[in-house]
Amino acid sequence: MESVSNKSLWTLISSGGLQTEPGILETELLAQEHLLAEGLASYKLNSKETLTKFKADTTVGDSWKDFVVKLSDVIGVEENKTWGLLCSYLSTEFRGTSESLADLLKHEGQVKPLMVDIWQFYRAERLYLLQVLKEVLTHHNDGENDNREVFEKVFDKIDSDGKLKQQLVDQFKTVIKEKPPKTEHFGSQLATSCRQSWTHFNLREQSELLQLLLIYFHQTGETGAGDWSSLCGVFTSHHFGSKQLQQLKSGDTGEGCQQLGLAVGHLEAAIMVQLLDLPGVTADPENHHIFGGEKGGDIEKLVSGLGDLRPHGPPMLAWMLGQYLARGQEGLQAAQRFGEVAIGSGVLQVLLQTLQGDYTAHGLVGDILHSLVYGILSALVQAFDPASMGLGLDTHRLVVKLVSNRHIAQHFWKNPMGLSLYFDELKLGFPLEHGPLLEVCTSLASASPISCSKMIASLSSLPSFADTLDYIPQSMLRSDPAGLQLTQPYYPYMGTESVCIPAGSVGTVLPNGITVRWAAPQNGWQLLLAEIGHLASQVTSGAGSVLPVCLEKVTNAALLVAAILSSDTTLAPQLQQISHALLLVTDKFSQVASPPLRLMAATTDIFASLAVETPGAVLAKLSRTALLPKLSGDQLNPGVVGQLLAGQETVVGEYPSLLAFLKLLTVTAKEDCSQACIAFVLSEVLPHFNRWRYDLASDREKIAKLALTAVLHHSHHPAGLQLMASDRGLARSLLVLSSTGDRAVQTLLENQTNWEVGRGADLVDIVQLSLTILHQLVTSPSPHLVMTGPVGQAIRSPPAGAAPHYLLTLAHYTYFHHKPELAIAAVKLLSSISGDTSVHNSPVSVLACLSSAATAVRDQLLARLESNTEDIRLKIAIVELLSSCVEQQPGMVQLLMDINTDIRVVNSTHKPTGSAKDATTPELVGDGCLSPVLRLLSISNCLTSDHWQTLHLAIVKLVDSLWTRGRILAAQHLKEQKNFWSDLAHPLIYPKDSTDPRHLKVKAYILRIISHELYTWTGKISAGLQAVIDEICDEKSSALTGWCDVSDNPPDTTLVDSDPDTNVPLFLLSSWRAFLLVLSKDSPSSLSPAACRAVFHSATTKLSSIMKLSPPPPKLTVILSETAAVLTRRWQTKCTDSMPDWCGDMASLLGSLASGWGSVHPRARLAVLGLGLATLRISHFKLEQSEEAEGGVLCKWMEPVLSLLATNFRELEGVFCSGEKEGSFLQCPELTMALLHGLVNRLPPQVWMAALHREASIQLLISAAGACCRNRAAPSFVLSILSLLVEVASTKGGTACLLLQELARDLWLPLSDLPLQTDLAWTQVRQTGLQLAGTLVNVGRRQAVNTAVTAAALMTEKIAADLLSPRQDLEQLPRAAAAARFVGSLSNYTQAWQTEHSASLQVVYRSCCRLLHTSTALLMRPSLLASLVKGNQTDQEEARRVRRLSSTSCSEVEVESVGPEAAPAHSFLLEIVCGCLSLLTSLSPPLPSLLAGEALLDPDRWEPLLTTTFSGPTLEQDGDVPSYGLLLSLANVCVRTVARDTRSPSPGRSAASPIRGRPASAPPPDTPERRRLLLVMEMSLSLLLSQSLLSLADPSLNQREKQLLRRELGAELGSITDTWRRHTGRGGRSPGPVRGAKSPAPLTARSPAPLTSTPAPGRAPKSPAPPPSSPQPPRSTREGDHFMKFISTLVHNVFK
Repeated sequence: MESVSNKSLWTLISSGGLQTEPGILETELLAQEHLLAEGLASYKLNSKETLTKFKADTTVGDSWKDFVVKLSDVIGVEENKTWGLLCSYLSTEFRGTSESLADLLKHEGQVKPLMVDIWQFYRAERLYLLQVLKEVLTHHNDGENDNREVFEKVFDKIDSDGKLKQQLVDQFKTVIKEKPPKTEHFGSQLATSCRQSWTHFNLREQSELLQLLLIYFHQTGETGAGDWSSLCGVFTSHHFGSKQLQQLKSGDTGEGCQQLGLAVGHLEAAIMVQLLDLPGVTADPENHHIFGGEKGGDIEKLVSGLGDLRPHGPPMLAWMLGQYLARGQEGLQAAQRFGEVAIGSGVLQVLLQTLQGDYTAHGLVGDILHSLVYGILSALVQAFDPASMGLGLDTHRLVVKLVSNRHIAQHFWKNPMGLSLYFDELKLGFPLEHGPLLEVCTSLASASPISCSKMIASLSSLPSFADTLDYIPQSMLRSDPAGLQLTQPYYPYMGTESVCIPAGSVGTVLPNGITVRWAAPQNGWQLLLAEIGHLASQVTSGAGSVLPVCLEKVTNAALLVAAILSSDTTLAPQLQQISHALLLVTDKFSQVASPPLRLMAATTDIFASLAVETPGAVLAKLSRTALLPKLSGDQLNPGVVGQLLAGQETVVGEYPSLLAFLKLLTVTAKEDCSQACIAFVLSEVLPHFNRWRYDLASDREKIAKLALTAVLHHSHHPAGLQLMASDRGLARSLLVLSSTGDRAVQTLLENQTNWEVGRGADLVDIVQLSLTILHQLVTSPSPHLVMTGPVGQAIRSPPAGAAPHYLLTLAHYTYFHHKPELAIAAVKLLSSISGDTSVHNSPVSVLACLSSAATAVRDQLLARLESNTEDIRLKIAIVELLSSCVEQQPGMVQLLMDINTDIRVVNSTHKPTGSAKDATTPELVGDGCLSPVLRLLSISNCLTSDHWQTLHLAIVKLVDSLWTRGRILAAQHLKEQKNFWSDLAHPLIYPKDSTDPRHLKVKAYILRIISHELYTWTGKISAGLQAVIDEICDEKSSALTGWCDVSDNPPDTTLVDSDPDTNVPLFLLSSWRAFLLVLSKDSPSSLSPAACRAVFHSATTKLSSIMKLSPPPPKLTVILSETAAVLTRRWQTKCTDSMPDWCGDMASLLGSLASGWGSVHPRARLAVLGLGLATLRISHFKLEQSEEAEGGVLCKWMEPVLSLLATNFRELEGVFCSGEKEGSFLQCPELTMALLHGLVNRLPPQVWMAALHREASIQLLISAAGACCRNRAAPSFVLSILSLLVEVASTKGGTACLLLQELARDLWLPLSDLPLQTDLAWTQVRQTGLQLAGTLVNVGRRQAVNTAVTAAALMTEKIAADLLSPRQDLEQLPRAAAAARFVGSLSNYTQAWQTEHSASLQVVYRSCCRLLHTSTALLMRPSLLASLVKGNQTDQEEARRVRRLSSTSCSEVEVESVGPEAAPAHSFLLEIVCGCLSLLTSLSPPLPSLLAGEALLDPDRWEPLLTTTFSGPTLEQDGDVPSYGLLLSLANVCVRTVARDTRSPSPGRSAASPIRGRPASAPPPDTPERRRLLLVMEMSLSLLLSQSLLSLADPSLNQREKQLLRRELGAELGSITDTWRRHTGRGGRSPGPVRGAKSPAPLTARSPAPLTSTPAPGRAPKSPAPPPSSPQPPRSTREGDHFMKFISTLVHNVFK
């Protein structure tokens, strides 16, 4: 059994050529060496011996043997060979599965058609075998054939010792003696069909064998007299095919069989002529093996034995001419009788029919036959005058046919004898005998471009002018010894003097007495122009004035010009004048009712050839005539083409004009102006051409092919594609053509008289074109127009009647092996339909449409995918179909990949469905398409040819779709294969220097697959993938270091994710980006620092280079900048090992961004700014202090950053003017502000201050903030500006600079205009504004008081509202804290405040009193505070209960009950209390001054601030005036809270406490919270003592109230001091002296200064000091001890 079928083998070596795996052609051909040598003889007849041998064969199952024996009896071949044929048939042709075949064999009625089908397959296999041998014989010595070396090896093996010749002769003998098959048991219908097929196949085999002999003798030159004798006997034995031809004509066989019978006779006669070797006679007549040898007499006897059959004529005539060439007149006279018999039997007609046979479509066979006939005719013309023998017309027809051959024309121009003599005679009769010369010239022009040039030159120099004597006036003539002479110039064409016979010219009167030949050289082209002008004048006078003779001459001239331009369009300039003249005449004929068809067609053909070079210009020229169709709105004017089609061509059945028009359209269809012509084809040609009558049946296929080709070319134009997608007539036509089916096409092919030409070959092209156009339409931008029309209905509707579903018809084209392009087109269309979702957003279920045939289709697809001999283009299409199914066809994916649906995956582990514990683990995927795909993937890595690269890309895209679509089982199967990851990543591991877009796409998809795997499984990857990643990410890998090496100017199209079809380099770059980003996050083993540096350096270097371009490429800039920014965030300090160098590069990058800001894409701007921020952050850990000082690398950043800031402000101004207030346009300004903020935080003040002054940035910042506030726009941006100004104000130089500005006008006033009830963003803006004012006061002190008071005056209401806001909602505590900080900052300058704006001070004072009251009440009630903070988490009933149970004094339990959720609120409350106490303290006399008596010197200066009440504050009270009880409660809270620091909890409470040894609410020692508590305690006690001493010294206060004051204060203060003393006695002091401890600070009378504002954003907070090594109390505790001792002493002396 052969490894491949003969059909597949022929397809493999056919002239079109297949792209297969390397070495397959040689392997397969050498494997078939024995078969090729034996040919048809390898199919030996069956016999009893072969039957016995077959039955004994154990390799064939017993169930098959009976069927094989029956089949062997039908086809007449031995059983073993029959078994091989059956296996080949089942693998390539049978449309079913093994199960369906078993069912079919059980029914006798179905077995008979199956056997007939196998018999047809067998007969076709015989023909394909002969065709393979023909290819080998034809091209084994053809240097231009790619497979010549392989063919030469094969030929040497099969023709060793010249045995092939005899094998061919023996096969021919067997074929002509073959008997019809035994068909009696098939039934009458099948038997008749089978016998008719046998007749056709038998004649085809005879024809093919004769052609093989013809080629063999030509290629080898091994001929002899014995060959002539033996073959003559063989041919004579069946009467040169004449007998069987008569039988065919008398029977019911078709025209094809008759043509084959005629061809057999012609080919046998040609072989006889070939063996006579007439060229050899001319070269060496004496030594010729026949005419110069002893066997000539024997052959002459055989020739004389030939009769008067038509095939006998050529060898008899050749014998006579051979004798003439060998012996001259003597030989001619001896053999003249044979020539007479041959001429009497119509030998010239036989020779013409021989050249017209379909077998001449084979190039070499046609050349051989033309050469043989040319030799005969040349000798005949040389020996005789054909015209005198009555052979003039036949000779002329034969000459016209001969010289159209390229080789004959080449020889014709070189040889002055032979047919050149005939051509010279025709020139002498021109222009009187106009037609014959132009016909020969037309044939010469169509032969080759070289022949065209020589023909033009020959026609330009005619030796004479032939004319009718009657046309010349007698007055112009006089007698001459040589004939006649002109007395004056003669102008033969009326109306023009371009053609002139000068006076004195001598003319010879020919024997007929009416023709004169003037010896006046002429230019034939000028004569043709004159004829055209003559016709133009006639048609101008009306159609009735046109002379048929003149019209015929001009038509012949047009045909000649068309033939020349068809062969060589470069000759168009030489023929421009005559082409234009023909167009003018044609345009004139367009106006008549019935234009001349042949002339219109020829002119159209001329311009079809011209359009090859300049299609647009030709269409523009023709559009000025009425020839072509035109569109007027929606109306289509068919033009003269449509007029001729409807009025003449469809009536006569001949279509020259339409064919010429379609030829023109195929060339110009891509032009915009061809839309009207395409519309004509869509509406008038394609829907109706099948219903027209045809004089030549082949015209139907020609029209269909040309029309479809034009439509296909026009589909590449977007507007044309839109037009065709909506044309339902086109859709119906394409459906009909594409539904032909592969069996109908294959049957027509086998019924052709040869493989090269015929209706079957044309139908293959037509169906392929229709499938390709449908594919274009389905994949067009408007597929819904197609899928909602007839095509969609055919796809979505069930099949009608016995016809299969349309998709099944498409799938069955995969069974067509004759021409792979048809199967490729069908699979592509099936793929596009599978993936289409334009209707209802869902695809058609291909699996449902294929129904029960789905498994068989699957098997055929996999068979062709696995086949080594299959065309790579088909494998590409099949892989693309798989990808489409993965995308939209889950059922087809399951079928094609043979996925095991019984598998269930639970928690990523496989669990068998069976109950048996020892059951084997089932396979994820069976014998599906993945195995051949993996094999092809491995091969693709080694091959770089065009189609293999495309296949590689298709495979990688398939794998990518499996990952992206989540086909887990298929992906898991692939990952389990041994070398999957290494084969997949081969292009990345072993990169090659290639810029081919397909190679770049392959690498891009591979990176995406790996990225998807890493992302999906969060780094849990196999060892194979890890090894691949390690190789890719090796720091020495060129792939890694050159990952962003793309062109600086790629074709940017869109800034969405890069399209792999339009922007391949950026698609690869974005894939690298995805890979690196996922790898940096999800890889189990991070990249080495060297690899990180290599990647980052490559990205930033490329980014820096393209940022300097003008303009930078948008997409490339975006990808690189965003990647660098993300990698910087993830890799941090691993990005570079030289931070100073990178900071310098970053400064340059920022400079490039600043200089080219307008041309940089917004996303790139953001990314570069983000990269700068990330670099600034990580540089904090790697730059030395000296590098951050003045003159360091960061100093270079200031100028570009400030330039960017100015640019951002200008852009914002324009945006605000347009009315926009929020949006993405704020991102860049905010990032720039953050960058500037970071630089201000890092650099020395003298550096950034100088830069800010140089760029006037302070004024710019302030004015920008004010403008935004006035426009109520960009609160986040205003916030960043104010935060930066706070940072600037934290230095003395910055404060001084800010104080020089008009802050009241530019900042405080816009802030005051902001509405009170606004969103949180603007509230934060106001808070930061107050922070700025407070910072100015804290740093600038007295110089800043005026601007701070101005701010307070302008924003009095806002400040008061902020201070009171916590009374309604604790979420407003940050607002109140900000206002309190501002008040605290300004409280040291209340006298100036009072002087400049007392009203605002009074309002703020009242608000502070109320806020202090509320804050103290909340601090006393931690449970209530926690409940209020929780908000909605606690219902109203619980809130009332907690509020009711809270007492006026803090209990220990309540202090400890403050949870972590209330800690921020607790901190804000302490900060608020500090601010409020600062204001009250500033309005109360200092305690040291009171003790010294200085404060009492001016008793009217101070006013009592407290009321003489000692009850604690409650939330129900307003607290407009503070009381002694308020301050006592506040001090008590602070002391008790601090005391909880070192108290050891009880065992029971300790077990319940979340943190052992410390109350939940007590702050840890020496924390900001503890220090704040101590500060509040000191301030409250200081204020309490100050006010009490002031009251006691007030003479207006009675003694009773003073006694009450002393008693209550003494008791309360004593309790507080006792509590503190107990706290310090239990654990506040160290058990012993501390080595190196400093002595306590001296007692100070003044309380510590209020806390400063919180650190500005961007400044890193200082780390707290490390705890002491011994249990030494912190400094704040020691100072508290001194203060409390002072208070205790004061209480004892004053109040007790």
